[in-house]
Amino acid sequence: MNSLDELLSFFSSNEKTLIIDKSLTSSINYLIPFSRLKQLTNISQVYWFDDKLNRIEGEIVFLIDSKLQNVEILENRLREIENNDIQIILTNEFFKTFQYQLELKGIYLEYLKWDFFINDEIIQNFYHLNKKLNLIEIYNGDSIINLSNIENLLQKFISKFPNYNPTQFYYQNSGNCIKFYQSFKSNQFNLKGLETSGLKTNLIILERNYNFPILIKDDNNSKFINIIQEYQSLEINKIEDFYFNDELFPKLKFMDFEQVCLYLNSEAKTLQSRYTELKNSKTSIDNNNNENNNTSNLNEIVVELNRLENFKKLLIKYTNLCEILIKNLGINDPYSQFNKYLSILQNPSQENLLELIKYDDIDINYIIRSLLITGLSDSIKSSLIDKYGINYLFKLQSLLNVKNCIPIKPYNSNINDIQDIKKILNSIRSNIPLDNFNIDRPNRLNIGKSKEKNILLMIGGITYNELNLIEDWKKENDIEIVIISDGIINHRSIL
Repeated sequence: MNSLDELLSFFSSNEKTLIIDKSLTSSINYLIPFSRLKQLTNISQVYWFDDKLNRIEGEIVFLIDSKLQNVEILENRLREIENNDIQIILTNEFFKTFQYQLELKGIYLEYLKWDFFINDEIIQNFYHLNKKLNLIEIYNGDSIINLSNIENLLQKFISKFPNYNPTQFYYQNSGNCIKFYQSFKSNQFNLKGLETSGLKTNLIILERNYNFPILIKDDNNSKFINIIQEYQSLEINKIEDFYFNDELFPKLKFMDFEQVCLYLNSEAKTLQSRYTELKNSKTSIDNNNNENNNTSNLNEIVVELNRLENFKKLLIKYTNLCEILIKNLGINDPYSQFNKYLSILQNPSQENLLELIKYDDIDINYIIRSLLITGLSDSIKSSLIDKYGINYLFKLQSLLNVKNCIPIKPYNSNINDIQDIKKILNSIRSNIPLDNFNIDRPNRLNIGKSKEKNILLMIGGITYNELNLIEDWKKENDIEIVIISDGIINHRSIL
């Protein structure tokens, strides 16, 4: 039984209320659109597990991560809803410990263990330590141990596939990448006895950074599209009225919004062109001896017109979604946060970015994202401190609460003076160039030559969107790439 079938088997046919852990929504949506899950399981209402609740009548199902910090939250929610008709579905990581902790508190309920696992063609060349990672946990942990685990994974992979024994190395000039490279090189003699093909294999060592999609897809449009998706949490699979189609959905579920729109437009144009071609080429059945052939053509037209109609329905929905998105972003308002932010990206300079910081209503995320995308994060630090240091102490203090400012060793104390501000700003990790590697155009590595192999090793986890971008990169450049990382992280974790 796969993860989806197992999840569906937990739900009864009765109408019920679902209380779900937000951290699991992306995982579920990669198995099945959430709207479809609601239909199949007769879910009438949905609440977030993290939100405070009121009394709820009827059958209730909790679907939550078994991390132990959720024990106290669950205890609070059970007290709030005042209901005994409850079922708890937990992920398998800490299932037994989680159940034991609740029973110590005198809470005895029906607990079901969900062995969540995604098995999809997009990750057939993806090797990882864990399926689900928390970015904070990665960098709060012992980085040496983490690196050792990833190195062991790489060693096992090479032992199984000796033709992938690296002959050329490219790595970021950052602490963990350098440590990994040095450790792997010192241990590589263990693999020398393996039979190899003599062909070149590139090992590209990267560390989690916040502009990785730009490294793969280096164009301004991708930058803006990714920003929109990040800040609006726009995921195709979360659209409630998604037009579910068994044939179409597997093609769309790993695409971002831009790719879906391009794909659907292209398909619609192709079908319309095909229809016109068949219509123009057909002749009257009465005047043509190839009656069967014409009948076949007409049947084909009917089938393809049905497909075209489905695509048109999808296009209408995505067009409506675009309109909603544009309205929410306030694109038509020249003074909206988004337009202020966009102007910085279109004309990046220290002066413009410093001007942006003056606005009290600007979300600190926009400021940080501007620092990272414009590449000004290093050059602007001194100017930012000199011009705004003490006066903007409160605003800079909020840097501590921004998830994409997590350093390797988190700086958790309060900001007291300018030196503390410098420490915080220096902890912002954006793109770090690779030795012997042009970060703007990865294909200049000349990788992708006939029968040449490549291993892309990402320290700090990778998102599904990034896996999809790599898949596109592989197809566009006819490159063979194997991806190795700590595991999957949610894209919202790196914002």
